Order: sequence, then structure tokens, then C-alpha cells
Amino acid sequence: MLVLIYRGTNEYFYRISSSNGTTWSSPSQIAPQKAYSDPSTVFRKDVFYRVSAQYVSASELDLVKVMEFSYEGEDYLSSSSDVIIRDSQTVHSSMHFEFDSEGRTTERITRDEQGIQTEKIIHTYNNQNKVIQQDVYAGNSQQISYNVTFGYDNWGNTAYTKDPEGAEHFYSYSNSSSANQFTDSKELPVNLFSNASTPIQSLRIATPYSWEKLSATMGRSKKSTTDTI
Repeated sequence: MLVLIYRGTNEYFYRISSSNGTTWSSPSQIAPQKAYSDPSTVFRKDVFYRVSAQYVSASELDLVKVMEFSYEGEDYLSSSSDVIIRDSQTVHSSMHFEFDSEGRTTERITRDEQGIQTEKIIHTYNNQNKVIQQDVYAGNSQQISYNVTFGYDNWGNTAYTKDPEGAEHFYSYSNSSSANQFTDSKELPVNLFSNASTPIQSLRIATPYSWEKLSATMGRSKKSTTDTI
């Protein structure tokens, strides 16, 4: 059975179905509201209010994209989920998600239209439910291709990142545990903040031998200085 959800010329959503792709049922309106955007999007949800399908249509019988969601675990908190991305006829890709007991995504696997795995990402969290590491596996490889690391201050702000190339980035925020945590080439503290009202300032490693201090105040101009570590 083929089912199409589309936006009619009167801006309302309709559903039609066909068993052979040639003969279609009469349109039936499925939503009381008119479409608000172009292309239009409509969602279906299951009894647990989880999205079971998303339909994106540009016009009548022109279904641009469908995302179908299935879940393991008959509850509001699922243990895993699968997403299939397709148009009206062809599957383009799919994703599989694994969740822990707190509903956090621990694993995401992406497959192409042939069902071949193209990527796997493993997420690791801290006690504040923040991602501290993403391990990325290319294809079906059992070896980590690269990873990204994150660190946070006591307010949950990102205070540290390490990208796949190994470049490390350090960030400092006023009125937090990460404020003024940097030293210069003489091991003297670098005063990043002149007053507590400055919302955000950051320090970024530009090369192994220098750092760049970026100062930003909301509604004011930006300043920057560099020094040697």
C-alpha cells in the first residue's frame, strides 16, 4: 500500500492511498490547519506522542521527503530507534539510534540506500548529561577514525574542545570556574575580564606557540590581542 500526504491547492493537508501506484483513493483531509510553509511538512505521532512519520511535500502528488521512525520499547523512553529517509518511491538512507536509560543518544549508525553502513558515532557523557567525547567510525571499521573531545566549566559552558586534527581550543567565561584560567609565557595569570558584566571571553590555541584572546561585549565592538606562550 502506497500512502501520500500532500498539501492541496486550498493549503490544507490531504491523504491518498493506492495498492498499485496507478489507481488512487479520493483525497481525505487529515489536518484542520492550513499549511504555514512551502514546502509543507506534516507529522504523525504514536500513542506515546513520539513522531512516527514526517512528510514534506512541495505540491499535490509531489512528495519531496518522508522520514519514518520506529522505536524499540513500548514506553515514552525508548531503548533504540530507526529512521528511514525516502521520497515517494526510493529509500535514500537510514539511521539507527541507541539510547541509555536516561534517554541520551549513545550510538548513531548511518546507512546508505543499499543498507550499507557508512558511519557510526559513539557518544560519551559526563554526570551533567553533557557529551564529553564523540568517537567516529568510518564505514564498518572497528577502529576509531577520529574523535572529538569536550570539557565544561561549573555552569555547563564549553571550556575545552579538541577537534579531529588535534587542535585544542580553550574558552573562558566570566563568573564561572573557567574565568581567568590562563597563564602567559612567564606563568603569570592572564586577566581576561576587566569586570564581571562581560558575558563571554574566550581563548583559542592558534598555533603550538601562540594564543589568541578574543574579547566580546554584547552590543559593543570586538577587540583581539595575541601573545606567545
